[in-house]
Amino acid sequence: MSQIGRFIVVFKANVSSAQIDQYAYEVEQAGGHVLERFDHGSKILNGFSATIPDSFQAQLAGDTLVDYIEPDGIVTIQPQPASPQPGSITSSATGIDSGNGTSTSLPVQRLRVMVPRGMGSSGFS
Repeated sequence: MSQIGRFIVVFKANVSSAQIDQYAYEVEQAGGHVLERFDHGSKILNGFSATIPDSFQAQLAGDTLVDYIEPDGIVTIQPQPASPQPGSITSSATGIDSGNGTSTSLPVQRLRVMVPRGMGSSGFS
């Protein structure tokens, strides 16, 4: 029996929403479920997040119209402990670049990203 994982599927820039509709339909037919479309509205990414059976995820990964597939997950931030924990990554946060040459100050002095063991750097680029 195939396992089902949660993934973000991103298609190449030249793939249309109509083509992505077909892939979303195929995910559903394979026993998965499309959770969110990113190519509509704000157009964050040309793709979607979905629960996808392993057997179909492998098929999607080999498709020439798929740019990449990443595991979907949640990233959280926590206050910095008095001393860094082994294996943690810390960075000072001074602002967020909005992309138009301005930045926004943050009330956070330090930011810590925790990556579960065995995950490596997958999903973080």
